[in-house]
Amino acid sequence: MRLANKNIILVLMLLLLSHDFYSQERFGSIKKLYEEDGLRVSFLYYKEGDGSGRSGVVIFLENNNEFEISFSFTLIFRSEGADKEERLEGSLKAFEKRTGSTSGLYFLPFSDNRSIIAVGIKNFKVTGKASIIKLPLRSRQLYTSG
Repeated sequence: MRLANKNIILVLMLLLLSHDFYSQERFGSIKKLYEEDGLRVSFLYYKEGDGSGRSGVVIFLENNNEFEISFSFTLIFRSEGADKEERLEGSLKAFEKRTGSTSGLYFLPFSDNRSIIAVGIKNFKVTGKASIIKLPLRSRQLYTSG
């Protein structure tokens, strides 16, 4: 009887997990890519970013500082047999959030129908502007698969 109960619990857990995975694939979920020095970089993956089968990524930027920052980093999009890089530079006012194609933060990196299998970031640098003084903050490299 105990073995039967364990099997029922295992089946229920598998059903719940498979539903969560399906929902995330179908509707997407925002994933944090990197966060340091008050700048958070997140992304949302679209299986069909433009309706023609090309996968896409929308980047979300959030400045959680009480002052304006300048940033620069390189995004890495990995697909089967190919990598594509996009350099991003800019500034965000205190507590500003930015996303979407009008902000240059929507990417369809591969011109063919390759799927994006990982998203990474490297050469991350944030500089803060508290009053007139520029404060150099840490710079780091990181690669994270999505």
